[in-house]
Amino acid sequence: MLALNEVLPKVSSVILALNESLPKVSSVILALYEPLPKVSSVILALNKLLHKVSSVILTLNKVLPKVSSLILALNESLPKVSSVILALFELSPKVSSVTQ
Repeated sequence: MLALNEVLPKVSSVILALNESLPKVSSVILALYEPLPKVSSVILALNKLLHKVSSVILTLNKVLPKVSSLILALNESLPKVSSVILALFELSPKVSSVTQ
């Protein structure tokens, strides 16, 4: 019984300390809870933006091989076009002298 009398004041002081700290803990929890809807809306907006970026990347992924093959075809045809232009350029004085 004597031991219980010694322990009870200590337990009581712990309970009082917890009781005093509960409003502070509660206000911290509320402070953490209040921005959650805003954070959630930011996350949703980022999710929508990432979805759009993803669809753009997928579209580019489909288009880029075609653009690449077009560039390669142009690269292969440029020497031929260049030689035709040079041939026309060389013929120009001859055509000019014939027409005069």
